[in-house]
Amino acid sequence: MTIQPIEKIKKTKQSFFCVCVFLLSLFCSWTAQAEGQGSLYQARLSLAVPESEPSLPELKAALLQVLSAVNGQSISPDDPAFAASFKDPKQWLLSYQYIPATADQALSLELNFDPEAIQKILKKQPKIQTAAVDTSALPRETAPMPVQESQPSSVQMAIYGISDLSILDSLKASLAQLTPVKQVEVSELSPNQVLLTLSCQGGTQALQTAIAEQLANLTPITPNPDPSEPERLAYQWSA
Repeated sequence: MTIQPIEKIKKTKQSFFCVCVFLLSLFCSWTAQAEGQGSLYQARLSLAVPESEPSLPELKAALLQVLSAVNGQSISPDDPAFAASFKDPKQWLLSYQYIPATADQALSLELNFDPEAIQKILKKQPKIQTAAVDTSALPRETAPMPVQESQPSSVQMAIYGISDLSILDSLKASLAQLTPVKQVEVSELSPNQVLLTLSCQGGTQALQTAIAEQLANLTPITPNPDPSEPERLAYQWSA
């Protein structure tokens, strides 16, 4: 029987310990990275009452959250590139669970979507390419003079009482026809409210005046039901 020197045994144990520590650190790093990526494909909605399964508006709101998070910017459900994906959001769903209410948090619904499917949906978004115009060859005297006018400002707006997407489409069309409004985008969609971002010439004051004069179905809510967003306009929709 061969007896190994004590120093050699110590070195062997130290090497084995180092390898274990290295493998453990790799595993922790991989787990943290996987959890970080998974959260992008997860949406959470607050609910007033428990349900047997997610409704279509809830699925659409959750899919909108995930697409916007993964894309890095707001996605509109009215965009032709994504309209087909919102017809049946359940096909992209991996799992869901209801999280009971606590003293600090209301009842919520957590939904997990298929990362591969979400990536395929986002690849359908058309890329806008702009061509640069070379004005160096134009005579100096014929160069167009810039028009001096105030730039449109962004206005945040919350609308309560929207029951389905057909009403939302009609509302967006009505807002887009207002004189100061240059653009209307859906920034967040939930069963309780719709958050819109509008680009308006003249800002909040011009938008409020135009709505009061032309849209009888929108009634301002005062005070703002969301104290955390005092600058956001709040309106109630009535058919």
